[in-house]
Amino acid sequence: MTEEVKKGKPSWRPGKKLRVKDKKPGFNYRWCDKDPANLQRRQEDGYVFASTLQGDTAKHDGEKSPTSVQEYREMVLMACPEEEFQTHREYFAQRTTEQTVGLKRLLEDDARKLTRGGPTGITGKIVIG
Repeated sequence: MTEEVKKGKPSWRPGKKLRVKDKKPGFNYRWCDKDPANLQRRQEDGYVFASTLQGDTAKHDGEKSPTSVQEYREMVLMACPEEEFQTHREYFAQRTTEQTVGLKRLLEDDARKLTRGGPTGITGKIVIG
């Protein structure tokens, strides 16, 4: 049996993200896992179900949901007012900065111990991934 060999450079593209159509202006949308504990945390963070009952006409590219809540597989579409979403982003950016500064301080302290108080010469950027 002869296999057909593809010519040229192999192409790869990441999978499509689940796009949201007809977004209500002033809101940030997010697909959330349907886990009840996760949905409760999202609601406590200011997210609401993006549903037609609340006057929100957002739809996704996938299947139509039989309920008023926009769903896709094990996810549900939720929305958060843009101002509140930006507040969340600022909070997490501040927490990341605090953690990065703390890590750098610990690294410098450890280096000072190793060099017995001499100059450490630590430079660079900390990336948390």
